[in-house]
Amino acid sequence: MAALKFLNLLAVLSVALFASTLNLPVNALAHPQGHSHLNRNIAHDGIARRKRANGKRCKPKSSSSSLAASSTLSSSAAAVTTTPAPKTTTTIHKAITPVTTAPATPPSSGGGKLLIGWNGGNAASLALMAGGKASVVYDWSVWSPENTYGLNFAPMLWGSGSKVSEFEAQVTGSGNGKFILGFNEPDYSGQSNLSPSDAAGLWKSTIQPKKSQGYELIGPAPTGSTDGVTWMANFIAACDGCDIDALAIHVYETDPQVAINFVTNYHNQFGKPVWITEIACQNFGGGAQCTEDNIWTFWTTIMEWASATSWVEKIAPFSMLEDMGNVNPLNQGLKGGQLTDLGNYFVWGSW
Repeated sequence: MAALKFLNLLAVLSVALFASTLNLPVNALAHPQGHSHLNRNIAHDGIARRKRANGKRCKPKSSSSSLAASSTLSSSAAAVTTTPAPKTTTTIHKAITPVTTAPATPPSSGGGKLLIGWNGGNAASLALMAGGKASVVYDWSVWSPENTYGLNFAPMLWGSGSKVSEFEAQVTGSGNGKFILGFNEPDYSGQSNLSPSDAAGLWKSTIQPKKSQGYELIGPAPTGSTDGVTWMANFIAACDGCDIDALAIHVYETDPQVAINFVTNYHNQFGKPVWITEIACQNFGGGAQCTEDNIWTFWTTIMEWASATSWVEKIAPFSMLEDMGNVNPLNQGLKGGQLTDLGNYFVWGSW
């Protein structure tokens, strides 16, 4: 009997030793099945906490991006409504390399829809994104870059706590832009983490009064997941009497049509214009990442669709960042202080 127990113990130890050699990603084990897309949050929290260039302000960039749309959720949403993407005819140089010059004349289509998600502080490279398709910049906080180069800065009330006092002090209705963005991924515990009722109360007390100062109020940006959509439905129900001029959403997918269908269903469900405040060709579900060809197919399809869709008011590729965190770097639109070919396409391309 003792010998049998010893053999059983030896077998258990052998299995444990084998498993330890597999080097399984700890983050992937930290979330229930169906939420593997949330794993990117940890790396992006590093971006969120980077100091601004002047060393005085800390930007709470949500990873939210962190929460990107899960393939499982978006696929189920796609089954409800299918919106065909416009046929892509754009020919572009497929290389993620810096481009030092931009067209002298802005293109005629898509003007104004490009939203710049920025974590570069006061870096002069923001000037490369002014003009062309870009109109608004935001940085997941209330702290504007010292020079926005003509872009309209949109402050965000990222969440509760100290963010509220910062928001009240900085967003005064005088020279603070035209738009206000709501909470960052409130449906996720790793981001602003607000219940729909708490978020509605905070909106009424803090954001709603800014409407009388002339701001357009853009709703909270939930994760691109079933949880995110449910959260938004409950928030809207709780926020009776609230002015919400447009809704925000984050989307991370590898199939552009799945992403389009997800956002279309989101718009159809709530009947409001949409700001896509984070989007990238990215797989957070453990599968293959986009190749360079996938990247260009994804972005030309998405951007042409956004340009042709009246209710998509703004779209912010998670791209114009020197540090992409754990998002596929082939999405990168800014590198070494210069626009890449992809970044040049976003700002100046024919979409």
